[in-house]
Amino acid sequence: VGGGSTKPTSDRTAPKLTMKLPFHVGGQYYTIAGMTEPGATVFINDEEVDVESNGTFQKLVALNKLGPNSIVIKAVDAAGNQTVQSQSVIVEE
Repeated sequence: VGGGSTKPTSDRTAPKLTMKLPFHVGGQYYTIAGMTEPGATVFINDEEVDVESNGTFQKLVALNKLGPNSIVIKAVDAAGNQTVQSQSVIVEE
């Protein structure tokens, strides 16, 4: 009985995206971590990141440029709504 789309068309709310401060691991490496709504897809600098079932995620990012670097984090929910944030870090020699 009944079929229909698995994507709710009424969802127009962008997913929540809460970021922790970037954690400097050493050199040009930073751990980027945060939380979004469960089921959302997260991209850090256009690379897809694994999201846990509770919505948390974490990724080690290597920045190749000395000085200020911008890291763009994007969360996209199943309905296609998206939230974008950016964080800046400074890579020193």
